[in-house]
Amino acid sequence: MDANYRVRFLEIIGLEQQDNCYLLTCCFHIEGEVSKFTLNIDQFTYENLLKIVKNKDDLKYRLSFTGINNQDKNNYETTVVTYIKNNSIKDQFLCSPEFHATLSHLKSIYNIKDLESFLQSNNLGTIEVTSTQDKIEKKEINRCKPDAKKLVENNILQKNRYILPGVLCIIVFLTMSYYIVGQAKLKPVVSDPVQDSDIEITSKKMDHGQLDASQEEVPSRNIKNPFVVNSSKISRLPKGYVALTFDDGPTKYTKKVVDILVHYNVGGTFFFIGAYIDEFPDYVKYTYDYGFEIGNHSHSHVLLTLLSQEEQQAEIKKTNESIKEILDHEVTLFRPPYGAQNHITDTILQQKNMRSILWNRDPEDWYWQAPTALLNYVIETDSDGAIYLFHERPNTVEALPLIIEYLLEEGLTIVTLI
Repeated sequence: MDANYRVRFLEIIGLEQQDNCYLLTCCFHIEGEVSKFTLNIDQFTYENLLKIVKNKDDLKYRLSFTGINNQDKNNYETTVVTYIKNNSIKDQFLCSPEFHATLSHLKSIYNIKDLESFLQSNNLGTIEVTSTQDKIEKKEINRCKPDAKKLVENNILQKNRYILPGVLCIIVFLTMSYYIVGQAKLKPVVSDPVQDSDIEITSKKMDHGQLDASQEEVPSRNIKNPFVVNSSKISRLPKGYVALTFDDGPTKYTKKVVDILVHYNVGGTFFFIGAYIDEFPDYVKYTYDYGFEIGNHSHSHVLLTLLSQEEQQAEIKKTNESIKEILDHEVTLFRPPYGAQNHITDTILQQKNMRSILWNRDPEDWYWQAPTALLNYVIETDSDGAIYLFHERPNTVEALPLIIEYLLEEGLTIVTLI
């Protein structure tokens, strides 16, 4: 996999106990360089990892950077993926707050120099740096005296530096939302499209030059891997399935997304904004004709919970009518902007026999410019049963082929929600 994807990942090489020291040896793959290093970890994490990691040549292990906080138990849960020939198995294991803090720091590292500095400043182990030219440099660091307290404190400081800007953003957002509600005429509140990314990632399995479904005769509509939504509201899928959903279309990127999905013969679900439909009616039909489901994402992308019943009705009704005018198709799926809905929204959807589609995986492609960051997010999180929230953005289009290839290699069925 490392030959096909230009990404960062953490490979487990081995576990070892030396007296009262518990050692985890890893290889950090970063853009053509491999850094082999040894971490001193706590006994609790070591013993849980030991239940998964076996000393066998035919097994390879990848450690996720991401953990889930079990607040009631004062520990974290993260993932190891075991590769056996062409198969992979995901196992969850419990780890300490200190180990989770280490993973959080490693997740933010993008070059060997920073990795070396991090390990040295926290007295965490030894490091060997192997470049693409196979030059090796070894630096010794105290292996058995990690400064766990310092590590956790640094992690807390790293997180807290974003709190104040985050609060200010929320205040500005709410102020703008109230202003919008006060307008006699609702207007779209969607940010400007981002500029095309200058970061290139490539897939060896796809010929981008032949990726245009419109060059072929449009087939009779055949839904790609349909998954029937029976609940009034969902945010995850059963094991074995994954959904790729795309918000804020139609845009100039809609056709590109559709062509990629068609190329891989996988499902996809699109949530269109009513105010944009008149500008790209052909893309609405194109998406539908090639077997993908189109849902309602409101008319103007306003925060519905600030609106009256009549205003919410208008937001949903206008978009349904715009879609039906083009497709003669009843819209049954709805995604509330920002994931915000209330009892009024629930009542309207029930009356219209529509289901609310939320999500449980958000790579924040509206924020991250680098396609590699999007792919890393998918690799580092558990995709089994996931509903991914994507947007029609250039970085998403660039990362999408590699994301699909990864999910298919994991043995998951990529579905269309209907």
